[in-house]
Amino acid sequence: MKSNVKSKTMILITLGILFAISPLINNNFNSEWEVSDLSSHNRNEINSENEDLKISAVSGKIHIINNSGWLDFRNAGYCTGNGTYSEPYVIEDLIIDGGGSGSCILIENSNVYFTIQNCTLFNSGHSEWYIAGIRLNNVSNGKIINNNCSFNRNGIYTYFSKNNTISTNIAKNNTYHGICVAAQSNETVIDGNTACFNSYIGIHIDGGYTYHNSYNNLIINNNASYNAAEGIRVTFTNDTKIINNTAINNGYDGWGGNALNIQLCQNITISKNNLQGGGEAIYAYWLNSINFYNNTISSSRGSGLNIEYSNDVNLVNNIFAENNNGISLHGGYYLDDFQGVENCVISENIFIDCSFSGIYISDIFNLTIIGNNFINCGILIGGSASLYHATSHSIGLGNLVNGKPIYYYVNQTNLEINNDWNIGQILLVNCNQSTLSNLIISSGSVGISLLYSYDNIISACILNHHTWGLNLALSHSNTISGVTLNYNMIAIELRESNFTTIKENRVLANDFGIFLSKSDNNQISGNFINNNLRFGIYLDYSKFNLIKANTINSNDIGIYLFGHHMSRASNNNTVIDNILIGNNLCFFEGDDCTGNIFKNNYCAEAPLKGTGRIPFELIILISIISGGAVIGVATLLLLIRKRRRIE
Repeated sequence: MKSNVKSKTMILITLGILFAISPLINNNFNSEWEVSDLSSHNRNEINSENEDLKISAVSGKIHIINNSGWLDFRNAGYCTGNGTYSEPYVIEDLIIDGGGSGSCILIENSNVYFTIQNCTLFNSGHSEWYIAGIRLNNVSNGKIINNNCSFNRNGIYTYFSKNNTISTNIAKNNTYHGICVAAQSNETVIDGNTACFNSYIGIHIDGGYTYHNSYNNLIINNNASYNAAEGIRVTFTNDTKIINNTAINNGYDGWGGNALNIQLCQNITISKNNLQGGGEAIYAYWLNSINFYNNTISSSRGSGLNIEYSNDVNLVNNIFAENNNGISLHGGYYLDDFQGVENCVISENIFIDCSFSGIYISDIFNLTIIGNNFINCGILIGGSASLYHATSHSIGLGNLVNGKPIYYYVNQTNLEINNDWNIGQILLVNCNQSTLSNLIISSGSVGISLLYSYDNIISACILNHHTWGLNLALSHSNTISGVTLNYNMIAIELRESNFTTIKENRVLANDFGIFLSKSDNNQISGNFINNNLRFGIYLDYSKFNLIKANTINSNDIGIYLFGHHMSRASNNNTVIDNILIGNNLCFFEGDDCTGNIFKNNYCAEAPLKGTGRIPFELIILISIISGGAVIGVATLLLLIRKRRRIE
C-alpha cells in the first residue's frame, strides 16, 4: 500500500514539473521564424527527408526571403512540398497572432510555387500602410486559399507580385484594406473572397502612379460590402475583368463611398456584378475601352454609374434601379483643355425609378442611346453642354419611357407635334419655330426639354410626375401657355434662357413652381401657382423679369428673389398685380438685391407654423441650381421631398 502511494506521489510530482516547464518548451516554437540564406553547415544538420513535421507547432510570425528561404523552411519541418507546380510548398492550419507589429506572414523575392491555406492571421502591426495578415513582396506563383485574415492593418497585401491567386479568404474588420494588390501586381486572380467591414476599401487593385502599371487581373465572385470607403477600387490598370461580385452599402460612414471606383484604366470588362448603395454605385474616371454588361446597379444616393472624361464606353443590358441618376456622363475642362466623354453606347438597359434621371448627359460627344427601357424616369440633357456636343448624339425611337417612345429632334424647324398621348418624352436640340400642343406626358425625368431652341410654342399640354415638367436651357423667345404641371419636382425651369413668355399655366402641387436661373427679360403672367411645397416663383441671378397678375396661393413662399451675394443677386425685376393668399410668406427679397419693384400686390399670409421660414441652409443650396450643380441640389431635395396632393 505504501509503495503504491509513493508511486502515485512521484507521478504527480513529475507531472507538476512537466506542467511548470511546458511554457518554456512551447516558447521555442512560438517565436518568429525568419529564413533566408542559412550556412551549408546548418543546412546539413536538417534532414530534408524528415517525415516528423512540426507544422502544428509553428504559431509565431513567418518571414521567408528568397527561394532558398522556402527550402530552409521546409527542411526545418514547417511546411510540405518542393516548390514545383505539381508539389508546391504548403503552409496550412496555423493560428498566428501578429502581436501588434509587422505582418503575420511575409514572403519576399520568391518565384517558387507555394500555397498558404486554412490559416487564421490577426493582430498585425498598424504602423505602415503595407503591413498585413499575409504580405507578398516581389512574389509570384503563390496561392492564398481559405484563410481568415481579419483584424489586421490589411488582410492580404501584394506588392510588385504577379501570377498569384487569392481565393475564398475572409478579410474583415481590417483598419485599411481587406485585400490590396499594389504596384504592378499583374496576372492576379482574386476569387470568392469576403472583404467586408474594413475601414477603407474591401478589394483594391492599385497599379501604381504611372498609367496602366497593372494588367491581366481578374476580380470574380467576391463580396466587398459594408466597407467604410469603397467596396472595390481599380486604378492604373488595363486588361482586367471584374465579374460577378457583390458590393453593397459601402461608404456607410457618410455620403461618400462607391461600390466600385475605377480610374485611369483601359480595356476593362465589368460584368454580372450586384452593386448597391453608396454615394455612387460606380465612379468611372478617365477610362478608355470599358465594357459594362449585365450588371445590377441600385439604390445609390448619387448616380448608379458616374462616368467622367472617358472614351469608348459600352453599357449593354444592365439594370439601374432606384438611383438618383441611373447614368451620369460628364466632361469638362482639365488644365485649360476640354476633356469630354466620347463614343459611348448605351444599349438595351433597364432604368427603374431613378429619381433625378435615367440618363444625365453633360458635355459629352457622339453618344448613342438605343433600345433602352425607362420606367418612371428618362433622359436629361443638361449641364453646360455646347451646341456642338448636344447635337452629336443618336437617340432612337426604340428608347421607351413607360412603354412610350422618346422623341429626340435635332436641327429642325417648324415641327408640329400635336394631340399625341403616346409620347414618353420630348427632347428638342437646336429646334426652332415649332409647336407642341395637346400632349399628355407623365412619369419621366423631363416631360419636355428644350436646349438651344428658339421661338417655339408649348401649349395646352399636361405634364405630371416628372423631375422637371418643362426644362428650357439656353433657349430664348419661347412661349409656354395653358400647360398644366402637377406633382413635379420643378414644374418649369428656365436656365440661361431669355425673352420667354410663361402665361396662363396651372402649376399645382409641385416642389417648386416656376424657377428661373440666370434668365433675364422673361414675362410670367396670369398663372395659377398653388400648393407647391417650396416656392411659387423663384428667381436666382435673374434680372429685368416681369411677374404680373399671377395667383400664387398656399405655397411655402410665394415669390422668392434670391440675393444672398451680389454676384448672384436678382435685380431690377417688376412684381405687380399678383394675388398671394395662404402662403407662409408672400415675398422674400435677398439683402443684396437691388432695383426690384413690388406694386399693387395683394398679400394674405397663412398663420405661420413655427418660424414659418425655410432654413437658411436650404436657401443657399437652392440658389446654386445652375449647370452641373443642379444634381447635388436636387439630390438633397429629393431626400426631404414630401409631395402635396390636390383633393
